[in-house]
Amino acid sequence: MSTSLSSQNHLDWADGTRCIAAFAVVALHVAASAVTDPDLLGTGEWWIANAVDAATRWCVPVFVMLSGALLLAPDVLGDSWGTFYRHRFTRVLMPLAFWSLFYLAYELYWMHARGESLKWGYLIKQTAIGSPYFHLWYLFMLPGLYLLTPLLRRMLAVLDRKHLVFLCAGSLLLAVLNKLFSLGQPYTPPFAGVLFVPYLGYFLAGYLLHTGRQDARWPWPVLLASIALTAAGCGWFAEQDKLQLGTYFYDYFSITTVPMGLAAFALCRRLSSHRLATKLAPLGFGIYLIHPLVLDLLWQANIRPTSQHPALAIPLLTCFTFAVSGLGAWLVSKIPLLRRAV
Repeated sequence: MSTSLSSQNHLDWADGTRCIAAFAVVALHVAASAVTDPDLLGTGEWWIANAVDAATRWCVPVFVMLSGALLLAPDVLGDSWGTFYRHRFTRVLMPLAFWSLFYLAYELYWMHARGESLKWGYLIKQTAIGSPYFHLWYLFMLPGLYLLTPLLRRMLAVLDRKHLVFLCAGSLLLAVLNKLFSLGQPYTPPFAGVLFVPYLGYFLAGYLLHTGRQDARWPWPVLLASIALTAAGCGWFAEQDKLQLGTYFYDYFSITTVPMGLAAFALCRRLSSHRLATKLAPLGFGIYLIHPLVLDLLWQANIRPTSQHPALAIPLLTCFTFAVSGLGAWLVSKIPLLRRAV
């Protein structure tokens, strides 16, 4: 999900951000399997997994803010609507179609292998809500943001910064209040076409943080405090045998994750050029798409973060999964018919 940029520095920090966020996504999903293990609840091992999970919850907000920073940046505002739509939708629809079909086929294979009846209705419903596989919701969310981007660019040309900050803060606040309002209520997944709506606040925040003055004072304290409160909040509810309520703090619109995401992105803006980041950045999208397959195969082989002490297993499995997924993304990119899928 790259975009052409005129500034080399712009590319430098974006490359590093993609790499770090992709690694954080993998770490989050590795740790999450230990957090939800009922045999670990209340143990030191569980708290380690909880800390890792909490410390990486900024990853998806940062990905969305990166898109906002790059797509709404002043040096790309001259693109016509037609040119923008043709480029962006071609870039996202091919991966969306390919990986949806791939993971649907994967699910069908395991249903057949387990001797289960093929649940076509269930799979169709999961696709309609943007989850043919749990992580693919992100691909279903992106087209909505892309659809509104040319209009948002026009708004940027007429709104002063104060009004834009108000719009961004208001959007995030509504998303936070909506999540609080639904806390403890039966969850009904929304239609895939509206998944993007709460993420508009992050999208605009990426532009604001990218174009604003970099302040060295606030990001680190906010990031560390948010991580600590996220882990403590989830941990407190888990100790009360209410882990499901505790996972509210993990949500991308919880009262602790929103400031965490903003602070993490502000820190990412300080990243400088690195040769490894430049080489890995084009694989970040593919790593995101492939890593759940690697993790599932590891789980099938009973290789989990609970197989050894999580303090050792989580970083080892994260590094292994990241590396194998990166290799897989690179191999797919070398196949002419599939290179657009990553």
